[in-house]
Amino acid sequence: MELDTSRLSDLQYRFFEVVSQYHPRLLGVWDWQNRSVDVATFEKAVKAMSNGEQIFARFLLSLWFGEDNNTKFSFMDAANILDNSKRQFIAEWLIDPWWP
Repeated sequence: MELDTSRLSDLQYRFFEVVSQYHPRLLGVWDWQNRSVDVATFEKAVKAMSNGEQIFARFLLSLWFGEDNNTKFSFMDAANILDNSKRQFIAEWLIDPWWP
């Protein structure tokens, strides 16, 4: 299935690539054409994930919204549970943050 990403800004496309690389199962949660996310569908998808997958998925949701108040993301959980590649991604994002 080809996803329509033609309407995405450069940073939104960058985010799309991150989701594609780290969480391809979440690609269908976002409506890329309308540049939105269905949070209820996201929450259903997260329930089937491992703890580490959930943490990184919640980081991605926080990145999308530009805040973490309602996403249940915890930097402490991320530091404690995520593998090196995902912690490295977050560390690089902290040094040079961007938002879709």
